Amino acid sequence: MKYFYSSYDDISSFLNCFCCPREEISISKHTLFHAFLTTGRTIWFFVYPNDVPRIWRPLLYPVTVRSLGWYIGRFIWINSLLEVDADGKLHLAELYNSLDSSEKAQASYVLATIITGVTAREIHSIPWLLHLDIAINRGLVGLRRGRKRGDLIGLNRLANQWFVIETKGRERISRNVLDHAKNQVNNIAYVQDDDGRLYQISRFVSILYVLDRPFRNSWIDPSPKSKSILVINIEEFLWLYYYDIARFILEDDEKIISLKEKYLVRKFLLPNQGYIGIGLHEEILKIFVEYQQKNTSPFKGPTKKVLTKLYHIIQKLINQKEISKGGYRKFDSGIIGPDAVLVFSNCINSEGITWV
Repeated sequence: MKYFYSSYDDISSFLNCFCCPREEISISKHTLFHAFLTTGRTIWFFVYPNDVPRIWRPLLYPVTVRSLGWYIGRFIWINSLLEVDADGKLHLAELYNSLDSSEKAQASYVLATIITGVTAREIHSIPWLLHLDIAINRGLVGLRRGRKRGDLIGLNRLANQWFVIETKGRERISRNVLDHAKNQVNNIAYVQDDDGRLYQISRFVSILYVLDRPFRNSWIDPSPKSKSILVINIEEFLWLYYYDIARFILEDDEKIISLKEKYLVRKFLLPNQGYIGIGLHEEILKIFVEYQQKNTSPFKGPTKKVLTKLYHIIQKLINQKEISKGGYRKFDSGIIGPDAVLVFSNCINSEGITWV
């Protein structure tokens, strides 16, 4: 199945362009599933609150199952709103028209985040995307002044460049909405690491026209205005991205399987549905195994040495081309993302139309 992507230098070009060049992006339902699980927050990985002692964890397991089930159920709901034409065009099903306005708004935002995640990985080589609010709440990111910011922060590993993205899913878009989104992403001008080095930020507004057939995802690049500074540590950013995924995989050793692609995967059974599998490259997961073995205090975070080791492992996998430099790689009944996260399932119809 497919959708269209286009980019614009500014808002005026976007609003005044009626026959602009567009690129066709081909995807699978597993691609959407990967983007759903990994784009933004670590979503359903509410495995345990961060610093809960291990002795309490069995008490929280029902909450774990419920949160995972809720997010998988959410994907099933979003999936039920999608259809694919005979020529592969991905669009909304008629069911969307029966939703009330609040349900449409929620569905549009989730779809916009998913498609933005796919475009980021396929077009802009951005494997890692986190919600900016989550990064701020976890102490990863600090804003020097003001509260305006975009939805997502991501890192392009090829150019070592940071992206701040505001996502909008809309049936139609107004100039006022675009101007407000532009102000949000323009509130951050630089990224500064712990050593004081500054990194330029690409600030995009990502618009998904949800009524188009197929969907059309437009990225608009506004020019900078202010000079607020966002303070970030790349190693902590990567740790936060992978931590809950690894924690979920390692929660039940008996359900971990090894694949020939050097990935360790945990399979999770969905009653009356089938199973899903979520995995990480074994060298990345090994870092978290060692961390759990050495971390005797549940309140102690990773050391600088551990963070640096994770960063170097990822760089090594990139250099050895064990992690794709762009896009997704098919794997049996699933896919491997450019973030080295593998997902597969026997619940998704290969035609990408529905869950069975």
